[in-house]
Amino acid sequence: MYGRWVLTALLVWPLIAGAVVLLVPGRLAKYVALAASLIEFAISVPLWWTFVPDGGMQFLADHAWIQAWGIHYSVGIDGISLFLVLLTTFLMPLSILGSWSYITKREGGFYTLLLVLTTGMIGVFVALDLFLFYVMWEVMLIPMYFIIECGAARTGCTRRSSSSSTPSWDRCSCWWRSSCSICTPHG
Repeated sequence: MYGRWVLTALLVWPLIAGAVVLLVPGRLAKYVALAASLIEFAISVPLWWTFVPDGGMQFLADHAWIQAWGIHYSVGIDGISLFLVLLTTFLMPLSILGSWSYITKREGGFYTLLLVLTTGMIGVFVALDLFLFYVMWEVMLIPMYFIIECGAARTGCTRRSSSSSTPSWDRCSCWWRSSCSICTPHG
């Protein structure tokens, strides 16, 4: 029974929690996000005990998505993706705790992006259909762009500061983002 819904739950739960995080007041966003990520981890832990090492792809779910093009919502786990899913769900609460005092502005948006990022990362690891893999890859990239941009704004990354002669990894990454037109000017 657990195997039929677990992967879909791991993909949908962070999206639902992200919507809730957007609806609660900003000061509560980190608490709701932490609780949601801990629930996500709790949902994923039984994968370890129920996975059969010689069983091939497991916890399969396959539903027609776009029938005209032969695209399916097809997910499953093998030995490698098992570890990656568990690692992702373990690290997400730690990521939220790591940003606890660092993120003080637009908390709701930041933690929503982290939860949507969780869906994208897990989706990439469990997708068995190429189109679904591509969609999950994009679901992962879009929040990551905005998370990086938020960090750039927090550290003062601007196009002007990227030409500074002070060598540091922050400025090098800022220069790279500026040269790729990812970093927006902030005054």
